[in-house]
Amino acid sequence: MTIDTLPQRLQSCIDRLDDAISRARQDEIMPVADMEREVDALSAAILKASPEDAATLQGLVAGMIARLDMLEAELRAFQSRQKFTEES
Repeated sequence: MTIDTLPQRLQSCIDRLDDAISRARQDEIMPVADMEREVDALSAAILKASPEDAATLQGLVAGMIARLDMLEAELRAFQSRQKFTEES
């Protein structure tokens, strides 16, 4: 993974996270293991980037982190809805 491909890869990851969030809101779950590996790989590549290159990616990284937080919240809400349905 090169610094030249990082913006596109980050945006692609954000798009997949947005899709996963949307699906979770509709009570559909998609596997997240591949996304987890991609986030780990992106994070490692960003850590290896120069400070200048990393700074140019700051907005996309913030967007990815925000989506990860949203996905976590949606998955927790999904889990709560499932528990409520099972208890009813």
